[in-house]
Formats: sequence, structure tokens, C-alpha cells
Amino acid sequence: MPEKISTENNNNLFANKNFVLLFLINILVIFVDKLIVAALQAEGCKIDTTYSSVVPIIPPIVITIISILPYIFFAPLAGYLTDKYKKKDILFKSLLVKFATIPFVTALVIFGLSMSYLVLYKIVHILAGFSILSCSVFINIISLSLIPSIVPKSNLRLANALIISFNLLTYFSILVIGTFILISSIISLVLAKFIKVEENQPLKDSFHESKTTFIESFKNTIAYLKTHQKTKRTIELACALSLLTSVFYIALIALAQDKLNTLLIMIGSGILLGIIGINFLQNKFKLNDLLTFSFIVLVITFGTAQFVNSIEMAWFWLIPIGIVNVIINMLIETAIQKTVPNRFRGKVFGFKAFITNLVFVVSLIIMSQFVLVKVSPLELLHALACFALAITLIILFFRRNFVYYVLRLLFKPIMYTFFQLKIKGRQHLKHKGALILAGNHTGWLDGFIVGTASKRNLEFMVTSEVLSWPIISHVARALAFIPVFDGQGKNALKEAIDDLKCGKAICIFPEGKLSEDGSIGKFNRGVARLQTKSQAPIIPFAIHGGFEAWSYHHKLPRFHKIVIEFGEPIYYIQEKDEKSIIDELKQKVIELKNNLS
Repeated sequence: MPEKISTENNNNLFANKNFVLLFLINILVIFVDKLIVAALQAEGCKIDTTYSSVVPIIPPIVITIISILPYIFFAPLAGYLTDKYKKKDILFKSLLVKFATIPFVTALVIFGLSMSYLVLYKIVHILAGFSILSCSVFINIISLSLIPSIVPKSNLRLANALIISFNLLTYFSILVIGTFILISSIISLVLAKFIKVEENQPLKDSFHESKTTFIESFKNTIAYLKTHQKTKRTIELACALSLLTSVFYIALIALAQDKLNTLLIMIGSGILLGIIGINFLQNKFKLNDLLTFSFIVLVITFGTAQFVNSIEMAWFWLIPIGIVNVIINMLIETAIQKTVPNRFRGKVFGFKAFITNLVFVVSLIIMSQFVLVKVSPLELLHALACFALAITLIILFFRRNFVYYVLRLLFKPIMYTFFQLKIKGRQHLKHKGALILAGNHTGWLDGFIVGTASKRNLEFMVTSEVLSWPIISHVARALAFIPVFDGQGKNALKEAIDDLKCGKAICIFPEGKLSEDGSIGKFNRGVARLQTKSQAPIIPFAIHGGFEAWSYHHKLPRFHKIVIEFGEPIYYIQEKDEKSIIDELKQKVIELKNNLS
């Protein structure tokens, strides 16, 4: 159920009482979870009296899978309950169940360790630990859903980095202290009571949510993802990161099982450095730029892993991976929080947790088979690094900012050499923040013309028909585009408006189709709707020669001189209606085209 969290004194993240309470709860929960994982690891070992050493009888990979399975089983349910009921109530009840289960598990562990030869007790211990870890699934998803309501947008990245990094440290660090479990649970329960929640839910929405079943809610989430490409692509990126993480985890085990703890500490150091970096850089770079940069760092790291020839050298490889891991995870969570409405946020986080952990477990099982290959650990590490490098390059290729940059770099000399592209009025594109570029639609090259002329990365609104065109469709999929499906124009406009509110630049061709004779046709009102909802200025432009170079009637381009000119911005004025905006825009585009002719 959507709700509003009290945000007093939230300009400083650590002066925000609600966030500090939530952060402390997460630390305590992770502390307890780590102790449970340590207990599971103890259950999977036996003491070798001959050599006075501890010998693992259950592989570390199996323990890791057991600790992750709760997300696969319960994440969708956690997301459903998070959106349907009061988040604070679900948080408190999850902590209460966790607290009530711990004394039972503690007694079993103490009794079971004294009778470790009984397999039944080991199974009971593992199931009990599984139930405690399952409660953390709800706590984690509720925490991520609450953060956007607790902290301002300027601090979202740092808040997510702090929460996520400690979750990552659950897997990438070793805790040896086995006490204070009950104390930690009691403290977390008390802290949860002090989080202030103010209900802000219309009765109509509340009634609708209460009547939605889990299956219906799950179907609604899938339908939401199908119509919101950005959120869908974010989840796909998270799945790719899970695949990379599983490869990396296997590489660590291949490198040194007996010194795994030391290597994991290196990862922890990288994660902490990542948090420090985010604190200083969180508002200086755009989200997409940080993501692209992070994957480039991964390419360099995996590419140079071939030079790792000893365990002592491994930290050169592990620390940057830790830094990038926390940055990418933080940016993924932030992207979901900014783009997904409150009523869907919990379900989307639940679905993401389910699918990413499923990918991790499946890939971990598959990749673990490579450990059985009779090669040296370093050779296996190098092979896995090459595999991870290939995955990273594929991900980077599908990163729109990176592909946009590469394609613009490639097409720029083509446009200048073969089409003698000339650009006028580029000074009008210096406007920072949200921007709408709108002009005439002459031919197949229009997107490349505008993209070459603008130094900013643009998102293009295109008809769904483009997805069926040869060559152009592949370029459109790689670049930032917002498809306009038949009968779903409102969804495309909403996505474009959300992007404009985030300060992005949108390119739209108001005619909605290619010109059949080179003249300017009727302008649709979509561009006016974009301005009235986002209040972003419109930069009119006119293209001359695009029709002759590659028109609707020709299958292949012809070399012809092309000129594009940008006009003065049309700023938002509240008194103007949509018709007035369209009329003014069309008149300016016609004037620009006549000047070029």
C-alpha cells in the first residue's frame, strides 16, 4: 500500500532519523544472517582428528545456494505484501518472526553440534536457518521500497549504496563472532517501532489493492514491465550482473579455497571504497554515464586478469570488482526507485530479486562444474575471466550510452563525407536539462542527422513499425528509443515525460510518419503534450535534403547534400494551449525549411 514517510530533517542523510533507523535495522539483520550462514557452514564441516583440522563435507557453493534460495521462493510474495499492506507493519512482523525463530534455531544448533553424526539434526538446522533468512527477504525489499519516501532524490544513490553494500558484504566477508544474536534481534524490533509512517493513500486505490490477489498482482507486474521498457531493461541488466557475479564467485573458489576468506576481504575493501566514491560523485555524473563507466572498468579488470599469477596479486583484480559491484547495484536500485510508481515498487523489487537470484543460482550450479575440471586454479581463473570479459563486452554493447557514442563516432564521418552534412543554429542546443527537439520527418536518415548534429545523447520517439525495418530496427533497438505502439500512445508519452522530468533530451517528429513527397504534413499534438506536462523548451529544427538522400520510396540511400538548422527555443508558457504550441512549432519549422530551400 503506498504511503508517505516523515522526511523532516532529511537534507542531511545522516540527520534523517527514519533513514538512520532503517539503516541500523538492516545492519543488525545482516549481522544475524551472517551468523546463521556461519552456523550453516559449521553444520557442513567435520573435524579431522588426524590432522586437527576442519574439513568441509558440504561445498561452500551449496551453502551459498541455500542462503539465496529464500529470495527465489519468497521475493515475489514479499513485493506483493509490501505494496498491499502498511510497509511498517510488514517490516515489524518480519522482524518479529525472525526473532521468534532464533531461540529455537540456537537450541538446535547447540544440541546438533554435540550430536553432529546425526544427519537428521543437520537437515533440521539447515531448514531452520533457511526460515530465518527468509524473513530477511521481506526486510530487504521493504527497505528498498521505503527509501524513496524517506530521503530526497539528491541522496538516493548514497542511501542505496549504504543499504546494498552491507547486503553484499553478507556474501563477501567472514564474521567469526557467534554471539549477540538475540540482542541484535531485540534492538532491530525496537528500532522498527520508532520509524514514523504517515498514511497518504486515496480510498479508491486502497480498496483496489485490498481486492487484488497475489496471482493478479504478479500478472499486473508483468504487464507493467512489458509497457515500461526502461524498468524492464534495468532488470535485464541486473540479471546480467548476477551472471557475472556467479562467474566471479566460482573464480574465487578456483583460485584459493583455503584462503577464500582473505580474498573476500579484498572484495569488502572494494565495496567500502565504492561507498566512499559514491558519496563524493553521487550528483556529479548521470546514472547512465556511471553505468557505462563501471562496465568499462570491468572490461579492463577482466581483460587484465590474465596477468594474475598468484594469490598475492589477486587483490589488484578483486578491489575494482568490489567497487564496480556496489556502484552498479546501487544504480540499478536507484533507477527502479525513480521510474517505478509507489504502488508497483514493491512488486517490481520482488520480481527483480526473484529473477536475479534465480539467474545467480542456475549459473552458479552450471559454472561450478568447471571446478571439477583437472586444470590448475590459475588456469581456471584465467578461463573464467575470459568468459566474464565476453559477457561484459556483450552487456556494454547493449548499453545505449556506449552504443550511442560508438555509432555517432562511426556515422559522423559518413554523414560529413557522403552527404556533406551542414549544421546551422547549433548554439540553440546548449540548453542544459530537459529538452524537446521537434522537426520535419523527411526520410530514413533523419535520426542519424539529428543525432550527429546534437552533442547530447537523445532519446527518439518512434513508431512501432520501425521495429520491423531491416538494419534500422537493429540500430533503433541499440539506441535510446521510445516505441509508440498502436493504441498505447499514452504509455509512450508518459515514458517520455518521465525522462524529461529527469533532465533528458527527447527527439520527436510531430508528423508521426515519413513524408511521401518531401513537404511538411500535419503535426500531431503529442509534442505539445510533452511540453505542457514537463515544461521543457522545444527546439524546432528543419531538415533539407533528407528526402532526396533516402526517402520513403527508396530501399537504398543516394548521396545528396543535407542541411539541418535548429531554431530558437519555444519556451513553456502556461497560458498557451496545445493547439497554440503546435501552430507555433509548425510555423517555425516551415520558416526554417524555407530558408534552407
